[in-house]
Amino acid sequence: MNKLNIDFAFEGFRIIRQKPSAILFWGIILLIFNGGSMYALAALAGDALTGFDPQSSDPQAILSLYAKMAPAYAIIMPLAILQHAILSCAVYRGVLGETNSSFGWLRFGGAELRQILLMIIFFFLFIALYIGVVLAATIVGGLVAFALGLVSQNLAFVGIVVGVLVAIGAIFLIMTRLSLFGVQSFDQKKINLFGSWKLTAGNGWALFWGYVIMAIMILLVYLLCMVIFTVVAIVMSGGNFAAMQPIFSGNLNVDMFLQPLYIAYMLVLNLLVMPLMMALSLGAPAAAYKQLIGSTKAKVENVF
Repeated sequence: MNKLNIDFAFEGFRIIRQKPSAILFWGIILLIFNGGSMYALAALAGDALTGFDPQSSDPQAILSLYAKMAPAYAIIMPLAILQHAILSCAVYRGVLGETNSSFGWLRFGGAELRQILLMIIFFFLFIALYIGVVLAATIVGGLVAFALGLVSQNLAFVGIVVGVLVAIGAIFLIMTRLSLFGVQSFDQKKINLFGSWKLTAGNGWALFWGYVIMAIMILLVYLLCMVIFTVVAIVMSGGNFAAMQPIFSGNLNVDMFLQPLYIAYMLVLNLLVMPLMMALSLGAPAAAYKQLIGSTKAKVENVF
């Protein structure tokens, strides 16, 4: 059994250093898909989102909002799945040693189609897993609450805390152990949902802490880029701090896509920030997989 070195968390930086132009190609994909998704959301549900009170607890108002957002998400979800499949395969090729790095390893073929199917299957598996874990945690928490309640009613709340912690811990454990299903299925050229569980045996904590480091780096990359963009935008607007308000207000409308500042924000976000974040988030599990299979160069499908 190969032991996992936690430096897999830094794989995204290595890929970008190896192939800096990949940022541009991935960014174009992200700009097209994310820009299209945001425009669809603004055009089809912008008015509903702008007029909705986030503090509202009115079930009718919430259902009305969901109904108005449904057409937008009918467009956004397929785009998100397709985008993720294309970019994840590109990153996997880079990490696993694909020598043909043209267009940032971007292709579209059987590998991407398998990733699409894999994500759909995994979505329903996750829902079933979540329900099962919550039910089990509720039973455990209820038993603990009952036992402690016999001693003191004031201690019964501990059962709720135990139940929540059991649920969160179980979901984190299971998802960490199964986190290599995407790259493993890509490498093996078949749907493999559970092979990751056996592959990661004995390396759960290393994976967990590696993902924690990866998440911190993603957060730092995002914050640093957004701080720099905000400072530059404020300076360019003559020190007007209110200039950034439309971008971060949460309000959406199609007119925003004609505003120079919003256009600049979308370009920076999708052509620079998001590709870096994708490299980190997808590169880490791919590098962990490469370490665990004990291969210096995995077999990778080259689909045109």
